[in-house]
Amino acid sequence: MLMLMMTSWLVHADGGSQDTADTILQSLLDQVVPVGNLAPIDYASWPQAKYKNAIAAGQVQGQVTIKANVQQSYLELIETSDSYNFELTTRPADFTVKRQVLPDMQFDFVTYKNKFIPAKQQLSISDHPHWDYILAVGDIWQVEPNQAIYHVTMPFNLVEKNQNCVHNGVLTFVIDNRQNKAVQSPFYYQISSETCLYYKVDMWGNGQVSIAKSKDTTGSLSQGLLTQYQQQQHDLLPTKTMAFLTAPKPDKKGSKQLGFSQLSLPNLIKPEDMTSYGLTLNGQHYVSQCQTRAGVYPYCAELVLPSYSTAKTIFAGLSMVLLQQEYNELYQQKVSDWVPECNSAQWQDVTFLQLLNMTTGNYDSSYQTGDEGAEHSQIFFAAGQHNTKVKYACQQFKRKTTPGTKFVYHTSDTYLLGTALNQFIKAKKGQQTDVYDYVFANNLWKKLKLNPVAYSTLRTNDDIGQPFVGYGLFFTRDDVFKVSQYLATVSARLFNSQQAEQGALTSFASTRYDKSFWKQNIASHTNCNQDHWLPYLSGYGGISVVLVQANTQYFYFSDSGIYDWSQAITGLDSEFPICSPTNLPFKDKQ
Repeated sequence: MLMLMMTSWLVHADGGSQDTADTILQSLLDQVVPVGNLAPIDYASWPQAKYKNAIAAGQVQGQVTIKANVQQSYLELIETSDSYNFELTTRPADFTVKRQVLPDMQFDFVTYKNKFIPAKQQLSISDHPHWDYILAVGDIWQVEPNQAIYHVTMPFNLVEKNQNCVHNGVLTFVIDNRQNKAVQSPFYYQISSETCLYYKVDMWGNGQVSIAKSKDTTGSLSQGLLTQYQQQQHDLLPTKTMAFLTAPKPDKKGSKQLGFSQLSLPNLIKPEDMTSYGLTLNGQHYVSQCQTRAGVYPYCAELVLPSYSTAKTIFAGLSMVLLQQEYNELYQQKVSDWVPECNSAQWQDVTFLQLLNMTTGNYDSSYQTGDEGAEHSQIFFAAGQHNTKVKYACQQFKRKTTPGTKFVYHTSDTYLLGTALNQFIKAKKGQQTDVYDYVFANNLWKKLKLNPVAYSTLRTNDDIGQPFVGYGLFFTRDDVFKVSQYLATVSARLFNSQQAEQGALTSFASTRYDKSFWKQNIASHTNCNQDHWLPYLSGYGGISVVLVQANTQYFYFSDSGIYDWSQAITGLDSEFPICSPTNLPFKDKQ
């Protein structure tokens, strides 16, 4: 059993309700863990509500300020991998001891029934040198009936600055609302999981929470948050756990175990490296648990998932598809006409479509990912400002072949495309227009009814605020279901599953790259009797979203370094033949 030493809480001199909060939180946590060294708590022992009396809307609200205790902030590196050493070596300034301390966090909140609702559930930029953060809806309950003392637990996420790594945590504190004035409480936090290939760490510690009286004197903020939360809950897709799917069965030779058990890729990915996986099958949505190094994450539905390079399809690909509907000339626009930094000869004949396909003809290494994995790529990835990123993207690579003929993977190409699209839409709609807001935040995401976390994206930290485009989006699993279903309808219009000639050749004979979608021939992994090309999305560290059919999609988010999802498709095909012309309605175990 992991243990927590409660004697390490900060001691405050102001007395009164502060002492009460100290005593109450210590007592609550002492009930679920024995006294010992300060260390992460097994999530099975995490504090849970004893009294679930519904809290009236707006009964408890205010502003929270969270400040960690530097002397009681701990970090343990779980894995020293080649990926970690590469990042540490190529950008050492991003790996200081300050990583072990949480950023200061401040937010307004309201309550509804037993839910603790932060006002902002999108990416919050902090003053911390390494971490930004994302908050999500948690729980609140009365410590004792008929007393205005409340216990809060809530999920939070650390996001590495300029990167897409997300570290998922939980924190807990007490609100003493009896005197209706500003109060303080100790808090405890821990992080026991992440989606981050190169930086796997446990973090835990404590600090101080200040709870100030709400400044929302009119009630407009409170009512707006409650309305948003209620609508958000209404818009959630119904889900079932993976247990509702049938048990695995032998294959035709009686040797391998196939079936739905393969969706977790158990032969390839360790449970602690699998953040989340899911399946939409005939319109029903099945979800996994969210495993961590401290047990099952208690807020799996709210857990924030990073897009990484799936954004190349979601952001860049969908932007091109949707803007093309408004502007027929979009695909053939020249990058040099819209990005003045790309005014040299090698960019004069490169189109937006060739940037999307990564067939610009400009590269160093002819190997598919040779440039992306080179040390010089960290000039681009470590940069926080647009001028550094765009200079790298425009000047790093020389012309090697005719545009449109060879695929070489460059995230910097997608960044260039995003820069060009931003300038293009500003010219059409006005200089205040932003491509992400125009296409997604103010349009598509509202139609798909995504979680608030999806409405922000990583941007350069300058006056330009250029979206990263090729990575830097954030989703919940509900969002992934909705976006993947939408992408399946888009890909069905773009591609023919039997046509191998569509898309650029890659380093693998069974894989193509076409308009930001990867495509793989699954004939050898299924009972399909002819070539069958499935479009899919791929993200750094081991993320895949496979668009099987219009009503069937599969995804997993991991930091395993595994990109091969063929075993999952083999298992799925054994239960639900992918190439069958008439798939019968699937029935799970009710």
